[in-house]
Parts: sequence; structure tokens; C-alpha cells
Amino acid sequence: PNTEWSEGGERGSGTLAYPGPEFELIPGMRLANIREGLEDYEFFAALQSEATRLDKTRDAKLLQRIGAALEMDVDIVASVFDWTKDRERLEAKRRQLAGLIREARDARAR
Repeated sequence: PNTEWSEGGERGSGTLAYPGPEFELIPGMRLANIREGLEDYEFFAALQSEATRLDKTRDAKLLQRIGAALEMDVDIVASVFDWTKDRERLEAKRRQLAGLIREARDARAR
């Protein structure tokens, strides 16, 4: 852009947004990844919340599947230094969580 701007030294030194024309902010990749991480957290929180509303006897099998899904898969996150870069694997986990949220809501409606 045709703006004067200093990013603070090193390239990509934690910058979340960049200046665009007419002084608008352009979100960077870091900000997009933070947003996705927060959305992932919301999936886990929503599923855990739905699980607390299910009947422990009637919905035992569903609760068992939910419990397994709430455990982080080691092929996704093994440690703070080792995580997957496979986008499809992340999307598959998101689909799994979303499907279980839907199932739990449907089970409560019965």
C-alpha cells in the first residue's frame, strides 16, 4: 500500500493486521488463525455443554462418543510444539464435533 508504516523491526513480528489503502485494516494470517482457534474452542465448549443436558441412561452411547470426541486427537495436537498442518484433518474434526452437537440437540428434543 502507499502508506508509511513500520512493522516494528523483524518481518512478521507478531503483526495481526496490516494497513491498507484508505487506512483500512487488512487482517493477517495470524489473526485468521486466532479466529479459527476461537471457533474451534466454541465447538468443544458447545458440545460439552450439550452433553451435560443429556440423559445419562438413555443417551449413554451418544455420551460415550461425545467423551471420545472431546479428547484432543494426538494426530492433531501432540504438544505445544507439534501439531498438524493438514487442513483436511482439522476440517474432519470440526465436522465430527458439529455432527455430535446436532445429534445431542436432536436427542434432547426427543
